[in-house]
Parts: sequence; structure tokens; C-alpha cells
Amino acid sequence: MRVLFDKGHPAHVHLFKNPRKILLEHGHEVFLISRDKEIARYLLETYKIDYFPGTKQRSGLGVGIELIEWFWKVFRLIGKLQIDLVASIGSPGGAWAAKLRGIPHLAFNDTETAPRQRALYYPLPLKFILLNVF
Repeated sequence: MRVLFDKGHPAHVHLFKNPRKILLEHGHEVFLISRDKEIARYLLETYKIDYFPGTKQRSGLGVGIELIEWFWKVFRLIGKLQIDLVASIGSPGGAWAAKLRGIPHLAFNDTETAPRQRALYYPLPLKFILLNVF
């Protein structure tokens, strides 16, 4: 199996470090894409974990642009590496890219009080979106 960990926050390095190791020990191929936020890339390099560079953290209106860029990076990476499964801590880009590529996305949640965030990474059927948003 080919797994892609979609990491958006430095804490996710610690969370995915051990599952990554276990998957590798069992013969799976594991890849990681990392958002450039705070010390995330420093941690990956310290742990000697190879990764694909994602987007750079933005603020304000740039967050929306970053989300679109992130989606396209993950979408292309899934196709290029022939990924079978994406796992993230609630990554909207990873969730939607996996959905459109027709592969599973494991969404872990560490913030129960963020229903708007969950709404972004829970890919709803297109019919629901068209009826309720537009």
C-alpha cells in the first residue's frame, strides 16, 4: 500500500512519526507532504523524514489561496505517486484531493470544538453543496 501523510502543523510530525515507522516496517511505502508552518520542516529534517514541500503558511485572505494551492499540490502528488490512502489531521486539501482521486482519506480530529473546520475537510456530495450553498 502507498500512503500519503498530509501534515499541516508541527505537532503532526510527532503524531505521524510512529505510524509511519510501523507502516515502513511492514513493507508499505509512506510519503509525507508538509506545510511550511513554524518549525515543521525543521522537525522533519531533525528526524530524517523525507517529505514533499507543501505550501507556506499565510494569513488573512491568503489562507483561501493557500487552501487551493494545497489541494492542487496534494491532488497532483496522489496521481504522480499512485497513492492508495491519504491520512491527515483534518486537511481540507488532502480530503478533497483524495475524494476526487477516488481513494480513502483518514481524517483524524484533535479539535472537537471546530465544526467549521470539520465541514471543510468532510467531502460532502456535490448535490448537497449545490443545493445548500448556491
